[in-house]
Amino acid sequence: MFTVIIPTMWRGQEMVRMLPAVHGHPLVGEIMLINNNKKITPDWYLNGNWTKVKQYAPEDNIGVNPAWNIGIQNAQYEKILLLSDDVLFTTSLLDFIHPHVTEENGCIGPHSVNTPAKGPYRLQKAERMRGQYGCCLFLHKNNFDFIPKEFIIYYGDNWIFRTHVLKGKQPMFIENSNISTPVMATSSLGVFKKQADEEHKAWKKMFKGEFTTEP
Repeated sequence: MFTVIIPTMWRGQEMVRMLPAVHGHPLVGEIMLINNNKKITPDWYLNGNWTKVKQYAPEDNIGVNPAWNIGIQNAQYEKILLLSDDVLFTTSLLDFIHPHVTEENGCIGPHSVNTPAKGPYRLQKAERMRGQYGCCLFLHKNNFDFIPKEFIIYYGDNWIFRTHVLKGKQPMFIENSNISTPVMATSSLGVFKKQADEEHKAWKKMFKGEFTTEP
């Protein structure tokens, strides 16, 4: 079974379709919804019958990486899906990935998004992370190291990828994932530019300029 962790600020419309689809999948045991903007929680969610959802609603926006930390810390199941709130995908992906999310394997994320599938799902080794890797990221709970406090919005997926590599856990790409997303619809907003600059400096200092993302 999966624990699906979804931080949200309710900015996109994808959640209207994505949450019911994920909620209804038999391999999803629980959904940890981190409501980072509870003042604008939509009626369609408030009026829904979300029996698998466990909501955490902080007073203020805590950011995506602390939300991932909280979600994984409290996850009931060992197979984790970190899912952005602006992602759409065919839930058969969960059936395909489920047996591959093990303590022996590294994290698994999309090779590309917004690209039509050219064949069946396929896994391949990921030597360097790609920028959209964290929008739909699978991992085993026991392989997760908590993301440092320096990183609130950015570099969470970089951190996960790098710590898996350092543990000898081979990260993987999902080919033909058929994932669609506007990509960083919230984190790319101008209001977060100062935070982005601070986290960029912190990453460079921590890893001396070594990045794990492909150009």
